[in-house]
Amino acid sequence: MTRHFVFALAVAGVALATRASAQSLQRRAFNGDGTVQFTVASRPGVCGDGATYVRDGFGGNGRIYQGGNYSGHARGDNWPPCSPGPLRVVATVSGGELLRLRTYAGPPRASNDATSRDLGTVSVSEAAEFLTRVVERAQGRASGDAILPLVLADSIVPWPTLIRFARDERLSRAIHSTTNFWLARGAAAKLGVADHDDNEDDDVRSSAVFALSQQPKDVAVPRLIDLARHATHAGVRAQALFWLGQSNDTRAIDVFEKILGRR
Repeated sequence: MTRHFVFALAVAGVALATRASAQSLQRRAFNGDGTVQFTVASRPGVCGDGATYVRDGFGGNGRIYQGGNYSGHARGDNWPPCSPGPLRVVATVSGGELLRLRTYAGPPRASNDATSRDLGTVSVSEAAEFLTRVVERAQGRASGDAILPLVLADSIVPWPTLIRFARDERLSRAIHSTTNFWLARGAAAKLGVADHDDNEDDDVRSSAVFALSQQPKDVAVPRLIDLARHATHAGVRAQALFWLGQSNDTRAIDVFEKILGRR
């Protein structure tokens, strides 16, 4: 048996083991009703309060609250401390169907649910494969919920998978909307404009970019693309990318793919 053949068998064995592990996670998650959770490592910069919000680590002061809404920092906000830590993904299952996924980061919180099951820490690879399957099933709210932990998990590059989701016409508009939001966030971080200054001039510029985004797509999208590529002010580029993400236009996906594909 040659060394090359032994190496090929080893690679195939790892691939089969990873796939079997992800399928095992799916079986364990769906085995019974109630809530089930697992823990997976998060990217550097990800933090949360363990209960109500997470920060994605891409820059800026925005936070993602339970329910999926993204909120920027307002002067005078009094947020709980943002602590680094692994992701805790909590699934609600009923009758073998996944109804909801919630993602937390930071300090763990004890569950008051007597039916809750804890699957412990899982590898990033099996978590990513499980979450990708949830999105691709495109059944209910949980499909969109699964995108957040995919983006925040450690040691993976989520963008090729998200680009595939964005181009998959079988997936719902809600999934496309969530996917495009994260592609825009990733593109802004890649260009170094996600953490732009927060001042009154930015408010004026943001209002101007918003007004442009409300124009018909044939007018708005090309101009937003031009601003995203060439505007001299970081805040303008970040806002242009954000509104491109809201446009659900294939030209925007092309821009995100080009930016996120850079090395």
